[in-house]
Amino acid sequence: MPPFRGSPIYLILVFFFALVTLFPLANSDTLPQLDELHSLAITSHQHKKHAQALEHITSAILLLYDAEHSTISRSQASSNLFNTKGVIHKGLHDFPNSLLAFDLAEELDDTKTNYNAYYNRANCLHYNFRHQNLTAEDVSTFLSNPSRRALPGDLEAQFLQAAAADYEKADLIIRSINDPHYDFASFCNDYAICLRKLRDSRGAIDVLLRAVAHSPENLFTRGNLVIALKDARKLAEAAEHSRVAIELDPKNAQIRHNYGLVLQEMGESGREQWETALSLDKDIYHSLSSIGHDEGNRGNLTGAVAMYSAALNTVKRVGATEEIGSLQVQIATACIPPIYESVSHITRTRDSYTINLSRLLNQAATSENEIYDPLTSTGSGSLGYYIIYQGHDDVEVRRLLAKIYWKFSPSLVVLPPPQLLLPPLPLPPDRAKIHVGFHSAFFYRHSVGLLMEGVISNIDHTKYHVTVLIQTPEDELKDDVYTRINSSADVIVELPNSLEDAREIIASHNLDLLVYGEVGMDSMGYYLPFSRLAKRTALFWGHALSSGIANHDGVVETGLDADLVGGIDYFVTSKMFEAEGERARAPQDRYSETLYMMEGLTTHFMPPMAPRANVDLAYFGLPTDPSKNIYLCPQTLYKLHPDFDALIVNILKLDVNGIVVFPVAVKVEWTEFLMERMLGGEAGEFRDRIIFVRRMDFDEFIAMAKLANVVLDPFPVGGGRSSLEIFSTGTPIVMPYHRTNILQLTFGMYKTMGILDLVCYNDEDYVKTAVAVGSDRALEARLRQEILSKNHLLYRNELVVEEWNEFILFAVSNPRPVLNAYFSLAVKDRHLDQKHQSIELEGGAQLAYAIKLNHDDPMTGQSHGIMVRIAVGEDPLVYARGLAEKIGAEPVKFRWIATLLQRGVRRLERGVVDTVVLLLNGGEVKVDVRWGDDLALVARFVGIRYGLNDEGIDWLRGVLELRVPQHGGVDWNLDGCFLTVAITTCKRLPLFIKTVDSYLASLGGVEKASRSVCSFLVVDDSSAESDRQEMMARYPSFNFVWKAGEDRGHAKSMNLIMNLVETRYLLYLEDDWLFLDGEGEGYVRLVEEPMKVLFGSNAAQVLLNDQSSRACAYADPMEKCLRSGNVGKAGWNRDGFWVEHEFGSVYPAHDFTYWPGFSLNPGIWDLKRLRKGLGGRVVFDSEDERFEQSFSVLCLNKGLDFAHMARISVRHIGTEVSSYVLNGLERPFDNV
Repeated sequence: MPPFRGSPIYLILVFFFALVTLFPLANSDTLPQLDELHSLAITSHQHKKHAQALEHITSAILLLYDAEHSTISRSQASSNLFNTKGVIHKGLHDFPNSLLAFDLAEELDDTKTNYNAYYNRANCLHYNFRHQNLTAEDVSTFLSNPSRRALPGDLEAQFLQAAAADYEKADLIIRSINDPHYDFASFCNDYAICLRKLRDSRGAIDVLLRAVAHSPENLFTRGNLVIALKDARKLAEAAEHSRVAIELDPKNAQIRHNYGLVLQEMGESGREQWETALSLDKDIYHSLSSIGHDEGNRGNLTGAVAMYSAALNTVKRVGATEEIGSLQVQIATACIPPIYESVSHITRTRDSYTINLSRLLNQAATSENEIYDPLTSTGSGSLGYYIIYQGHDDVEVRRLLAKIYWKFSPSLVVLPPPQLLLPPLPLPPDRAKIHVGFHSAFFYRHSVGLLMEGVISNIDHTKYHVTVLIQTPEDELKDDVYTRINSSADVIVELPNSLEDAREIIASHNLDLLVYGEVGMDSMGYYLPFSRLAKRTALFWGHALSSGIANHDGVVETGLDADLVGGIDYFVTSKMFEAEGERARAPQDRYSETLYMMEGLTTHFMPPMAPRANVDLAYFGLPTDPSKNIYLCPQTLYKLHPDFDALIVNILKLDVNGIVVFPVAVKVEWTEFLMERMLGGEAGEFRDRIIFVRRMDFDEFIAMAKLANVVLDPFPVGGGRSSLEIFSTGTPIVMPYHRTNILQLTFGMYKTMGILDLVCYNDEDYVKTAVAVGSDRALEARLRQEILSKNHLLYRNELVVEEWNEFILFAVSNPRPVLNAYFSLAVKDRHLDQKHQSIELEGGAQLAYAIKLNHDDPMTGQSHGIMVRIAVGEDPLVYARGLAEKIGAEPVKFRWIATLLQRGVRRLERGVVDTVVLLLNGGEVKVDVRWGDDLALVARFVGIRYGLNDEGIDWLRGVLELRVPQHGGVDWNLDGCFLTVAITTCKRLPLFIKTVDSYLASLGGVEKASRSVCSFLVVDDSSAESDRQEMMARYPSFNFVWKAGEDRGHAKSMNLIMNLVETRYLLYLEDDWLFLDGEGEGYVRLVEEPMKVLFGSNAAQVLLNDQSSRACAYADPMEKCLRSGNVGKAGWNRDGFWVEHEFGSVYPAHDFTYWPGFSLNPGIWDLKRLRKGLGGRVVFDSEDERFEQSFSVLCLNKGLDFAHMARISVRHIGTEVSSYVLNGLERPFDNV
């Protein structure tokens, strides 16, 4: 119960509005006492003695209390007292009495100038709703004021509106009295924050501008203004205020960081500002991750991961745990470069991507790995944007990314308001039209805006009420397309860059259908569909691939009902874009959405702008010799698949007058990477005939296309909007149908025009067709004329508008397709076993696994089938042993049966990666794929259990392999432990303990290490008995081998290890290394990524440290290594995170090139490769004092490859005394 609840003053608070009248102020004798009590109350409150403060202020108020009339007079003094009382109650978290006191302060203010009362009440209303749990009494008190009760909206909106009204009243008073001592800046900050919550960004900016004008040196206010301007896309103004703030305080790290963000959004580099911010404050982790974005966007994935990892370490150190989940996603996805080196590079990076995401998905969801703000998780991985350019079907990896967010970002799924759960039809009484919304961040002269403009403008507005929802663009992007789209809409909504606010705004429009222009090119556009924001949703092909955001996955990961979860219902495409029957997979198999295939082009494209006038080849820096043939490939460079290089080479070989033209990329590094790849290979001899031209404006682009003799459509992603613009000039486009893995857009345009001469179905055909058109002016002219005569069919096509009208009606007339054919697979009759009998266990036991074995009876020689069934909780080994004895199986068959059953049972302990629903026998069967599953084993179990024949089992296995592409990855295949850790030690117990403890800590302890480490083997050379006892006590699970006497020596220890290790992979350590990763942070760096190198290369050993110099190899001195700037630059760089060792080079960055490769420094060995390369055995010469060097040379002579990681993970600490010296086996160079 609040203080003084039963006192007379509380009765005044409750009944005051009915009783208040004008009475004389208390006599002058009471004033000194009154001021003293008021001062005491304020002082007590400031010292957080709130109860004492309340006593003082109540005593002061009682001095003004007129007992005869049961009231208090109106005056400035009484108003001030009740204002202070409200502040004290607020300090006690007593919201009702606080609000009542502020209300009374307003009523008692006879001059109406007590701005503090309005300001304090505004803060009470503004911040109370979110920061305290409101009770029924709180709400009742709030609504007791009739003016507040009349406010529209929900309770939170009413609180904020009431607060904004009070801020406005206070603002008017403050400005009228012009108090020079008032903290106007703080007031304006609170006021602006409230306005931003009410989505009044302009009002907030106006308030902050006044605050800056009043207090130009107030950095906090100017910093808030910069953020408000940035979010409102007023970037030039935000940059200017950032520069002013930096002049005021050059050492303010946060201002530097925010200025970097502004520059980044302006298309400039914020790198210098972020680096300066870090030099001022090493804990500003946002700058670390921003530099990571910059590195990744430039193509330096190693640098990106390093910066994200540094940010992760920082947030853990400073306790910002809410950032951990986002940074883990950034690290996992920072493996897809914009430009690929080769096809094998694509394969390796794709494997890394899927495995990284699968590993995340396999984690249990906790508060530590929760993604609290998804917008901060979008790193250089760019929502998987560059995946589309690898040339594969991508729905599975898109779903994998989406499932990460379904599972770890619960804030993405906001329960829909009840009206969105109602069917769209019949229309409610208050609606005469179906409400359709179109959303994008690109409704201006951008591909999405140009492709959707005609549809939005021309669908039947007599039937459809159109709402355009746009993520607010910068002012300079509000061009003619933006204007036309907005002018055609019934309602225009500029959405804020806040997921919470944007979701609420969209849902409030109660849309029957919401069409997303693209998903995957903009962060807001990607995250919005996770919530159900409309009754039906659809995706246009602005990004030309499936979103992967499936309602089915949302249901599985969140446990919510399908009606409450988002996901996109339909993908709008054309039958011409989807080549059914000519692919390995049917169209629906490539989409998590339900396909809706129109007959036409799906875009009511407007006629493109005219080409820039008076432009020739010289204008673009191209040769004007009429004998030269211009082959233009006008696409962004990341669209160029590595295989495309060979086609360019063949075109230039066939046409000696040919010149191939590309536009430069938006980033210099991308152009450099592409040129290095293309010109570094066979195309290098044609470097004079491969020309890169500057980036062009829209009308310049069209002029360039008109000047070209032929346009080359690249693969796997060709032209879309650009093809429509090129066809307006008549220039022929050669189209590689066989290589286009997404929508066949250019093909669809050709089919619409009835021109198929330039559609190619193999590489040879593509090259010959391109050269034929490019070098034959008559053929080019004929094709141009034909295209010009028919290209009108591509623009303002009314069939498209009719089909969109039909689609909208279809979508709102049918139930939501929450489980489409991608997820629910109908089993065909030919896949069913007509003789199937149930194999379920009797007595309620739960079946864990079953398999049908064919057994040849040794007594009769006859073969018969045995159904092996094992229950949950049953021991597979015991079961297999009993079965083997019963059927007389030989030991190898017993072991085989036991292994199958163990794997079948053990899989139930692992996390579910994907779920496929089989439709058979009138019901549904859910097939769970778990981490590490043998998909053939899963398919056979399901087939046996539910009645599939051998053909059906093979079909299901094929489906599962497509749905779970990560099943072929490194971690997936290494089911269980695969690594032995071997350590040699000699009389250096303290160093040995440091080595072992730091390694175990980096993996998260022995238990976590055991998922990959089968055993720890320690070979000790002559240590004291007491030291050995301590080793065994500290590490009871380790295996120890004790040596002494004639067995002494490092080489002999190594040979002993070679004889004892049974696993293929070995991590070898000497006893003097310190692992540098934090607790539990080293698995990826020390195990997972080195294993990826071994799997993806021919390396026989991967060293954990960079080998660019001896200082780096030993991380001693660490400063010298890092100062060199050569980490990751020595040798042949591969995939950014590892390097193939190079011997005998004079490259300046490789100071350790004299070492042949193999080393006893910490690294993982592939013993199978070593033994094969060395003729069967790995033996170290114990008579050779330089045995390591000699062995390394031997490996070099045998042609073995070696690699190292492009980073520093472990530091050499055994510099005080050599173990050889301690063991009495001093070498000549030990004391050098």
